[in-house]
Amino acid sequence: MSNVLPTTVRQLELAIIAEIESITPTETIEQAEGWKHAVDDRLPDNATGRTRDFEISWAVGPEAELGISGAGGTEHTAEMTVTVHYRTVQEEHLGWLVVEDHWDIFHRLRNRLSPTIKGLTNIESEGTVSEDEDTQIVSHVYTVQYLRSCGD
Repeated sequence: MSNVLPTTVRQLELAIIAEIESITPTETIEQAEGWKHAVDDRLPDNATGRTRDFEISWAVGPEAELGISGAGGTEHTAEMTVTVHYRTVQEEHLGWLVVEDHWDIFHRLRNRLSPTIKGLTNIESEGTVSEDEDTQIVSHVYTVQYLRSCGD
């Protein structure tokens, strides 16, 4: 992976947002609406009311020993959580839709490792977490590995 360029968490996030927004969902429920990044932190209060409004949060982890790219001390891991509001989905369809969406995100990002998404060297699925059953908020959790820019 000698073509891997370093990135910041913010640059990585912006690239991932663009990739998620470009996904055509596999599951046909509300497929035409696609994905939309909810700009405000308070997802349930300020999302547009569409299915697949999402926010991304990060828990930056330690340096990756040796790492995928072999860069060692500059390659880091982070837990990336994509929190999605499924408010318009009927409860009987929610489980399958969440599974399909989780893997849609995973496969899109896995197929866009650096240099397509600058600095992204690996992604692993950690599963999903139901945050609020009443409002149908679900978090898709992934571990990402990225080549970090100095000063990030």
